[in-house]
Amino acid sequence: MLSTPDLRGHTVLALHAHPDDEAIFTGITLRRLADAGARTVLVLATAGELGESRVPLAPGETIASRRTAELERSAELLGVSRLVLLGRRDSGLPGWTSGSHPRALAGADPLRLARRIAELAVAEGAETLIYDDEQGIYGHPDHVSAHRIGSAAADLVGASSYRMTRPSTLRDRSDGLALTLRAMTSSTFPTMETPLSIPRATQLPRVWRR
Repeated sequence: MLSTPDLRGHTVLALHAHPDDEAIFTGITLRRLADAGARTVLVLATAGELGESRVPLAPGETIASRRTAELERSAELLGVSRLVLLGRRDSGLPGWTSGSHPRALAGADPLRLARRIAELAVAEGAETLIYDDEQGIYGHPDHVSAHRIGSAAADLVGASSYRMTRPSTLRDRSDGLALTLRAMTSSTFPTMETPLSIPRATQLPRVWRR
């Protein structure tokens, strides 16, 4: 049986492209981290505006509002301590004209957004970042962007990082989770005792926090 270490005093930041990614790719990890006492910060880059709903929308309801409401409930169930929305727009699938929208995540400057994530990581004392792998898991433009942003942010703050990948090697499996939790309690686990100097960027919206 997998033992759960004491992670009180540690903070982990997870960056995702769209609502529901947090449940699909890191749900078990976020819940187990919270159960172990870690503070978890969940960052969503977009509201998934171009997704579809299998359940009819209520009058006046949009895909974005539906997915955001589901995200907030998901975050509560996963024990997330703080939920932050970056406010970029869903880029759609490869080849879609939506990718050229002025606020599309795929067209955003990854370093600029990385600085925002880095500021948040420093403010929260996050020693570990979780984000998409180099392929964007399955090649979605927004997931590729999330990798670039997360990787750059981890470099800016010198944080440990874990990359989400396909289900065959997903870190949410029990063996990957055990590896993650063991790494967080190792003697090499970094600390954020010394504040880092990062260029000031636009303040992140604070959806809610505990």
